[in-house]
Amino acid sequence: MKLKFENISPNVQNPGTLLCQMRWSKNISDERDAPQQILVGSVDPLLCALLNLAVYLESSCCSINSEFVFQNPTDGHRVVRKFLQDILDGPRFRKLKKGNLGTHSIRKGAATYGSRSGVSKDSINRRGRWRTRKSVVDVYIDNTLPFPDAMAAATLTGPLGPCFYFEKPGVQCVTTTLLVDKIAKCIKGLMGESVAKTLELVLLWAALEPKSSYDYDLR
Repeated sequence: MKLKFENISPNVQNPGTLLCQMRWSKNISDERDAPQQILVGSVDPLLCALLNLAVYLESSCCSINSEFVFQNPTDGHRVVRKFLQDILDGPRFRKLKKGNLGTHSIRKGAATYGSRSGVSKDSINRRGRWRTRKSVVDVYIDNTLPFPDAMAAATLTGPLGPCFYFEKPGVQCVTTTLLVDKIAKCIKGLMGESVAKTLELVLLWAALEPKSSYDYDLR
């Protein structure tokens, strides 16, 4: 809930993705432990961080009047947990195993899925911003590790894998100016043209793609 717009920036080295510095965890006190992380698109629209972020920003920009992406930084963890619990208890969210689901299940699910998919424990700790006991060598290793972080981010896009949004070769009627000023107009106003250039094609895809391709039950 305390994610600020300034925490999200374009990824110059890897166009088509964004960089995000998440809020520090409660067990982190050193800035080195909270590096920028890569946000990459997913072939599965329901798991696509870029798509969901773009749609949220463009559809709710008129009501956003603070520096925080989700607008309510003082609500606290109880409100967040209640919001997530309502989602988990909804009819479209189905459990595969018996038992209760909660915010802990979200973190456990992501960590377990990543581990089962071959992501190293170090990469999981780094992605989850969990503090680990450091050794001497950690002092000399920069906290920004694009390749391991990209592998973790790609894994978390789900079984269908990551994707990039780009224009088809030969399409000349769609210009960057049109996309930024018309399609991602609100995002440009909130986060600047650089971020809007990354999310413009994401929104264009969402506008042109049939609803049936992304509106389905979670199983």
